[in-house]
Order: sequence, then structure tokens, then C-alpha cells
Amino acid sequence: MLPGGDTNCLETAAAPTTLHLRESDTPATTLSPTPTALTALLAAVKAATTSPR
Repeated sequence: MLPGGDTNCLETAAAPTTLHLRESDTPATTLSPTPTALTALLAAVKAATTSPR
């Protein structure tokens, strides 16, 4: 758990040809992003964690 009680989690699972993502709050919904979409997601997460709030 993160400080402040934030319990949002993004879970990942690797398959031979793709990566699967799901949010812990809705485990029945699984996403399989394209490499371009995954790169954009990771860039956005990185920017959000390194930018001052």
C-alpha cells in the first residue's frame, strides 16, 4: 500500500506474444495493449511519478 492509503494496483502477466494488464478493482477485465499503447502508458506513468505535484 502506498502512503495515504492508496490501494489502486495494476497487475501484469506476460504471455509468449503479449502482455496482459488488469486493475485489481476489476479483475475480470483484462487488456492486451499494443506495443505502441504500452509504451505510451509507461511514458505517462513515468512522467506522472517524476513531475512535481
